[in-house]
Amino acid sequence: MNPRTCPRCGLISPATATACDCGLIFDAPGDAPSVGTGAPQGLGGWLVLMGIGLVLLPFRLLGSLAGALPALEPETWRRLTTPSSPVYHPAWGPMIIAEFLANAIFLAGAGVLLYLFFKKRRAFPKVAIGFMVANVIFLMFEVAMGRIVLPGTPADREIGQLMMAVVSGAIWISYLKLSRRVAATFVT
Repeated sequence: MNPRTCPRCGLISPATATACDCGLIFDAPGDAPSVGTGAPQGLGGWLVLMGIGLVLLPFRLLGSLAGALPALEPETWRRLTTPSSPVYHPAWGPMIIAEFLANAIFLAGAGVLLYLFFKKRRAFPKVAIGFMVANVIFLMFEVAMGRIVLPGTPADREIGQLMMAVVSGAIWISYLKLSRRVAATFVT
């Protein structure tokens, strides 16, 4: 008999195995595997909170995009990117464009996350983890660029956002990696 490859985690188990190390219960040989009855399934429990956050995420990102639009207005753009301007800094232009593009990319990513979440796709936990890590990296970039362009101004708000993203990311990433409900729900 051939070894079994777990469709959830990709581990290879002996053909005689009745379950994978990730908790997936194998049916009879040749049958499609199913999740054991002990694991909670479906978009319940803490996944409800994650789902609410995911539904609200595009609105938050649209707000960030709208907040960046005034910097792209011709007069503001000229003041920030013209070397003879008193508020000029060579990093203003690239920073404004990078922030606008990153928020647009995150908005598209939020759409992908919503689709994967509600379709209960196997890729959701990995994509969500990647999204959270990318968000933390972007916020670190934003704080660093803010310190370069505006060195004398307080960064309390940006650092607070970064710390919140790190803490919530650590909690949700741990949940996505360790939860039996997540492992049992995102299997298609």
